[in-house]
Amino acid sequence: MSPHGEPRVSVLLVTYNHQEYVAQALRSVLNQDYEGAIEVVVADDCSTDGTLDVIKQFVDTDLRFTFRFLESGKNLGITKNYQRAFAACDRDYVAVLEGDDVWTHRSKLTKQIAVLDDCLECVLCASNYFVWDEGNARFTARTSVDRPGFMYMDSRYVIGDNLPGNFSACVYRVNALRKLTPQLFDLKAYDWAVNICIGMFGVMAYVHEPLSIYRVHGGGAWSGLSAANKIQEQLDAVDQYDKVTKGIYEHEFGELRRQLKQRQLIEKGSSALGVRAGLRGIKRAVRLATPPIVLQILRWVLPPAFFLILSRL
Repeated sequence: MSPHGEPRVSVLLVTYNHQEYVAQALRSVLNQDYEGAIEVVVADDCSTDGTLDVIKQFVDTDLRFTFRFLESGKNLGITKNYQRAFAACDRDYVAVLEGDDVWTHRSKLTKQIAVLDDCLECVLCASNYFVWDEGNARFTARTSVDRPGFMYMDSRYVIGDNLPGNFSACVYRVNALRKLTPQLFDLKAYDWAVNICIGMFGVMAYVHEPLSIYRVHGGGAWSGLSAANKIQEQLDAVDQYDKVTKGIYEHEFGELRRQLKQRQLIEKGSSALGVRAGLRGIKRAVRLATPPIVLQILRWVLPPAFFLILSRL
């Protein structure tokens, strides 16, 4: 047993090819001021880089922390990796940290666990967080940082506005995780779906103070998608999530579906305008830079539809 007693919380470190980031993630865990033992459960999904080697360098560096590595003989994918990881955690609380994110506040665990300890009906405590857009070097908070304390929310709220936003902002009550239907993990279920479903078992809290950083980069499973692909993935998931929650949130999912389709039309319209502008540029370049004899040759070899489109721009 740890000299600090039995752990009440498991820090679930979920990784896949996070060699570049995971040391920073782990340092933010070891930097926590939480009084008591902490179990770190490492759910690595068969990384092909040096992620595990980096993590093992932190074992036995702080007596408050014990490390447990989950075995996996093959790459499971995000959803199945989370399913087996949640099942492996048996402490009172599970605090998630994905290997490319970081906790920014020394009291993150202390603050969120205090909320869960005080509100026995609370199944999840999420927090505000900063978004680090790596490609554009942009740093912003998810919501206003000026509000103190926390607020309560339910699944209907999360369907309309995924306020928790990412797993690394979340601390779960483990007995609520145990109630999640296995059918959920047969779908492509990220934090949004898990939090909607876990909200069926109690209220959820959202701490207004930013306590972590969500990293947006090209290798992220969600953040690496284009805007159009994100909309389509959400549309594909809405009917499935409506079914797995037994139609309880049919109205909310229907409203979300309508909004997503509107955004999809706007996105397609923006893309079409971009194509049209590009074609206008081609038309201008052809007119200004191409000798008449070459234009005539092009008319012989290119389909008439090409010049018909140009004439209508």
